[in-house]
Amino acid sequence: MKLPRILLSLALLTTLAMLTGCASPKPVFIHKSFDPKAVSNIAVLPFIDAQQHPDPKIDFNYVASETTTMLMPVLRCNCLYSAFDTTDIGDVSEYSVREIEPAQGQYALPDYVKQLGPSQAKWVLVPVCEEMKRYNVALAAGASATLSFYLFNKETGELWWKGSSSQSVMQPGLIGGLADSINDYENLAQCLDLDVLLSMKSLPRFVTPSRRIVVNGANDMQRIAVTAVVDGRRRVSKSVVYAPAEIQTRILEILQKKGYEGIPVVGYGQRSLINKTQVALADSAFVKSLGGVGVKYVLIPVVNDISTYSELGGKSASEKGNWGCFGRV
Repeated sequence: MKLPRILLSLALLTTLAMLTGCASPKPVFIHKSFDPKAVSNIAVLPFIDAQQHPDPKIDFNYVASETTTMLMPVLRCNCLYSAFDTTDIGDVSEYSVREIEPAQGQYALPDYVKQLGPSQAKWVLVPVCEEMKRYNVALAAGASATLSFYLFNKETGELWWKGSSSQSVMQPGLIGGLADSINDYENLAQCLDLDVLLSMKSLPRFVTPSRRIVVNGANDMQRIAVTAVVDGRRRVSKSVVYAPAEIQTRILEILQKKGYEGIPVVGYGQRSLINKTQVALADSAFVKSLGGVGVKYVLIPVVNDISTYSELGGKSASEKGNWGCFGRV
């Protein structure tokens, strides 16, 4: 039986509160001019594997994807930053910790930083996995992990913040049927989730929650074109049903209930295909190429994750996504 990840996360939040109380961990580095209001639309790049002695039995890509799944809502909902994850590492010849932090306390050169991530992005977050270990002995099972996160200002090429955490978890007395119920990655997942939560607690937080959602009032936002769904999933499983047409239909139904006239668009207007990075960095020219003729507003649904997990009594499904609504004028 695989334990639901959402239950694990709730338990971790409780553990975090018990461990840290009201105190926030200190960042490894923070720029003297750091201003949360200046940071927006952070491009979260893929995890860098910086382990000196990686465990061949650990699927790094799988673990990195799961950890990014944990990171994104923490960055958006806890820290209140707008952010999107991307596989675009930019125009760099080497994407490694040797370039990000060549020596302790010495960080990437400005010319390198300016080439990191999507060309239109102004801020990039580079996650680094320094260690992942698991062990399982007669009466105990455990794991340890160390993560670091680097927030760079691409316009200046400077590091603005670095957070880091190293956690270990041990579960004693895993005997009999209980041992069989523990997933191979569960202890490691707990360490990684705690690393994410503790590292992000050292990132200065927005004091204005309204920054999370930008709403421009419009009296004429009655008719909204809804494009085809953008597939932004990091992981694709054959066992999970992905039905983008059904998602688009459901969105149209929700708009109708709210008093809007939703207009379905076949595809993406004048574009054959778009990705979630383009949506996150959309400018006026991009937006005007979407939707239908005569429709002023267009809504772009993006699916970030669709997953299933086993629990007592059957299976449950979880969908995560976000919608963006833009004016076309």
